[in-house]
Amino acid sequence: MTALSHHRSGTGAPLLLIHGIGSRWQLWQPLLPMLSLHFDVVALDLPGFGASPLAGSSFPSSSSLSSSSDVPALADAVEGSAASVFPASSAFSGSQSLDVSAPADAVKGSAASVFPASSALPESQSLDVSTPADAVEGSAVPVFPASSAFPGSQSLDVPAPADAVKGSAASVFPASSAFPESQSLDVSALADAVERFAASVFPASSTLPGSPSFHVAGSSLGGGVALELGRRGVARSVTAFAPIGFWGPISRRWCQASVTGARLLGRLARPALPPLAATAAGRLVLFGLFFGHPARLDPATCLADVDALVAAPGFPAARAAFAGHRFRDPGALPDIPVTVAWGSRDAILPAFQARRAAAALPTARHVRLPGCGHLPFSDDPTSCATLIQTTAT
Repeated sequence: MTALSHHRSGTGAPLLLIHGIGSRWQLWQPLLPMLSLHFDVVALDLPGFGASPLAGSSFPSSSSLSSSSDVPALADAVEGSAASVFPASSAFSGSQSLDVSAPADAVKGSAASVFPASSALPESQSLDVSTPADAVEGSAVPVFPASSAFPGSQSLDVPAPADAVKGSAASVFPASSAFPESQSLDVSALADAVERFAASVFPASSTLPGSPSFHVAGSSLGGGVALELGRRGVARSVTAFAPIGFWGPISRRWCQASVTGARLLGRLARPALPPLAATAAGRLVLFGLFFGHPARLDPATCLADVDALVAAPGFPAARAAFAGHRFRDPGALPDIPVTVAWGSRDAILPAFQARRAAAALPTARHVRLPGCGHLPFSDDPTSCATLIQTTAT
């Protein structure tokens, strides 16, 4: 079994925390002081994310991006991809296209076009469960204009954009890189890896023979994995924050496009991010898509999260696997405590998907987190920790 990087703290009933795509175990840090008072908490890095390698890979946990010998080839790939993603008419015009000395104003201007204040998800809008799916479809237009990798009439409701994203990603992450195309990182495969890992850190002897050995909480992709573990009957309780799998075709492609765009922006604009992340306004522009209150974020943590997103070798395979995932079979979930929570300002998996979750899991507790974004843990750590604790007890 490939060892998974993890952080362990606290005493009590075993609790496993699973992050989402492009993230790392540190996502849960705002909750750890509270959870560690009641649980033996293990926050892990999924295979291909954070410091965990892909199964069977031989590269270091920080990925081949840390190797100086790879820098020229990666720079060429990024520059080529940038030409299609950020054409000359964008904020990076002429000789300023990928010059690391270009001023932060250029990046700020580009970010404003990618996440404009007038988009379908303004700062003041609350995405409660009554928000229509049309807002998501409409928001795709300013994020990926016709001049970008999605030309002409290829909006997010047709298969072509997925090919465009895949093509763009292929130029940035060529097949010769450290992460193989055949590596499966769908929810089932990730649940297999987490289940094996949990068996090693939470021995079955700690509970009644044959009974589930741990509680689990997950975010986004990790929420989908957490529900899968509960469905299989290997988890004692499940708390899922904005889990994947309750989307339709449009909202699923929006999620894929959003996280891909964030990753490309992080890679291309990385030299200019520190001064932007140092200001509350800059954090709002850069991270407002993921957090309800990005101004509260620690700048250093923001930059470390960006680096983890960019460097994650498991990102392409996990993102591609979204296309085949829909929640359908509850399995053993009706027999255990389950809470599904959604931030009212979630712009990645908008909160109207909570209605589908409620229909699919009628025996679960469904909770709305007012003012919270897709990643609610820094927005309202007390409420998030309390939900996990009350679900488990």
